[in-house]
Amino acid sequence: MKTSIIGLGPMGRRHIQVVKELGLEISGLCDKSQTAIEKTKAEFGFSDELFFDNAEKMLKKNHSELVVIATNSDSHYLFTKLAVETGARYVFCEKPMANSIADAKGMIEICEKNDVFLGINHQQRYMDCYKNLKKVIKSEKLGGLETFSITAANIGIVMNGSHYIDLGIILFEEDFVKVWGKLKESPVPNPRGEKFKDPGGILIAETESGKNFILSVGIDEGFGVNMVFSCKLGYIFYNPLSGETIMNYRKEEYRELPTTRYGMPNEREILNLPQDDIILSSKTVLEDLLKKSNDSKKLTYDSSKIIKILAGAYKSSQEKCRCIDINNDEINEEIKYSWP
Repeated sequence: MKTSIIGLGPMGRRHIQVVKELGLEISGLCDKSQTAIEKTKAEFGFSDELFFDNAEKMLKKNHSELVVIATNSDSHYLFTKLAVETGARYVFCEKPMANSIADAKGMIEICEKNDVFLGINHQQRYMDCYKNLKKVIKSEKLGGLETFSITAANIGIVMNGSHYIDLGIILFEEDFVKVWGKLKESPVPNPRGEKFKDPGGILIAETESGKNFILSVGIDEGFGVNMVFSCKLGYIFYNPLSGETIMNYRKEEYRELPTTRYGMPNEREILNLPQDDIILSSKTVLEDLLKKSNDSKKLTYDSSKIIKILAGAYKSSQEKCRCIDINNDEINEEIKYSWP
């Protein structure tokens, strides 16, 4: 399958590795930065004729069946449209899906209209570590997830936070219907360029049944990501950077006591879960897209919902942390955010 990749930054070069491992034919590599092109040549040894500094020129020349978009969010709609217009049958796009609700919707609409399969690279739901955590969370020991909390250093509410929102959707097995935000601009210039802004602060989302997702991103904090999965009968503390996992839960004879009896005798377990593997998980997401699976299609729709949740958090923050009803409050779909 002829494959073109737009964007040759660190993630774009990872996609090259994924495409090579899947045995697909690389027919074009594009970046407007000559530095990025030279780094890619040095790393992979591709010949000069594969490289372009203009995506439209590349796609019109090689008419690739699969187009991988590894650029910033402000160009995702444009390149998706261009890929469809030049004959692509699959589009595989980095997250966040877009920098506006309208563009996310537009990407889905243009692909569906032209029978093109669109995938978004939210890998967490495909990672073994989270699949294993989900099984434990749903076990009799823990009794199901009630609150999912992340406390992190300056990872960005959007760039990395969108991954955790997606993970919340999968773990709760429900959509979020309400969101609150109190966002703070990072004092550190964004590495992707001055025009891009990815705030910190606090984002809280709630499912229809009242389960909570809490993301706290410290703009003045410089190390770590910690997760707490608070369940009916216990909790899991998980460090995704190391794989360290600690689990505490009520002893079986105390499971039926009310939740106010929070200090009951408990069991403690230490688990060793595999660390995140970006290459392997991205490969799995792409394989699922190429299979045209229902899971891949659901991921695309969930990715567009994440854009609306993020937009709702911005609106809440601007309106003194007002609760935003994601499905019923008017959220301006045309606002283009300065997300990377």
